[in-house]
Amino acid sequence: MKFISFNPNNTTAKLALSLLVMMLASGAVSALWGYKMGHDALKGVSQPDINPAKK
Repeated sequence: MKFISFNPNNTTAKLALSLLVMMLASGAVSALWGYKMGHDALKGVSQPDINPAKK
């Protein structure tokens, strides 16, 4: 199974691995940024005190 082995001297493998790591990192940063923006946007929002259907 030679195609599964990772050769650290292979520049193509290094490039692919570094791109994968950068994509994972940018995805994590984007997710955290989106969560923070959504959390900040909903800070002043609350549920109504009464249910209008039960008046």
